[in-house]
Amino acid sequence: MKSQEFTNISIRGRVAFAILCLEKAIIHFGFDIYDWSFVLNLLWSITNTKLGSWHYPLAECTGRSIINDEGHLDDLEFLTKEKFWELNKLYKNANHAILRMIDLIFEISTRDLYASIVNASPDTLKYLQEIIDMMNQNEIPLPDAKLFQKFPITENEGWGREFSRDEIYNGDNI
Repeated sequence: MKSQEFTNISIRGRVAFAILCLEKAIIHFGFDIYDWSFVLNLLWSITNTKLGSWHYPLAECTGRSIINDEGHLDDLEFLTKEKFWELNKLYKNANHAILRMIDLIFEISTRDLYASIVNASPDTLKYLQEIIDMMNQNEIPLPDAKLFQKFPITENEGWGREFSRDEIYNGDNI
């Protein structure tokens, strides 16, 4: 699969595909999906929240932020110290692929946040391709790209309409 299949899919649709990849990777690598609920719910909020400030809590919760900011707990705006240390432990026990996917999802979701989406947002397609490549390298089945065609880039200035995870599979699991 190539990210070019997502040229006509909204940024929110691309993010949703990437999050489903992350969910599959978490399971594939033997991590408990329920331990990741907080992170996954935060990521899914991208698809069903008004554009604006939703990315601030996400920025504070990426693996890069949690692992590198251990000495800056007084700077926390969205997390409690207890939740910070819970995430710190989770991320330190995770592997590089999981942490990288979270960073890439953040990049896809914020790359064009304050700019117009031009030429189908090639940067987000590049990040999405990196996730697809990681999935293939680890022999993790990819979600069906056709499920995301109902979220066209022509809606909402490229971001697409708001939707929930349940709308992708009509309530089925990954």
